[in-house]
Amino acid sequence: MAASKTLGCLVRSAPYAERSGRDALDLVMAALLDGWHLELFFIGDGALHLVGAKQPSSAGLPGTWKGWKSLPELGPVRAWVEASDAVPGSLDTHDSLLACRETNAGDMAKRLTACDRVVVL
Repeated sequence: MAASKTLGCLVRSAPYAERSGRDALDLVMAALLDGWHLELFFIGDGALHLVGAKQPSSAGLPGTWKGWKSLPELGPVRAWVEASDAVPGSLDTHDSLLACRETNAGDMAKRLTACDRVVVL
C-alpha cells in the first residue's frame, strides 16, 4: 500500500471572493476523498472561512454554511490559522466551523515545506 500524501492548502481568499463561493471547499473535499491527508492554513481574509454558524453574516456567508465542519468526517485534516489573522470568536470551539490551532508564519512555512503538494486558494 502506498504511503499517504499530504496536501497543504493555503486559504487566503475571503469566502465568496471567487466566482464560486465553494471553490476552496470543493478542492479540499475532493482531495480527502482521493486519499490525501490535508494541512489547511488560513491566513488573512481566508480566516473568515472559520467564523462559526452564529456569525456567518460577518464573513459574508449564508446561515447554513457548514461545509468546512464536515471535513474531518472525510479524512485526516489538520488546520492552522496564523495568530495575527485570527478572527475574534472564530477559534472558539463552540462556534468555529473547523477545529483550528494558532501558529506563526515561521512554523506555517515549515509545515508547508513538509507537504507533498501545496495549493493556494
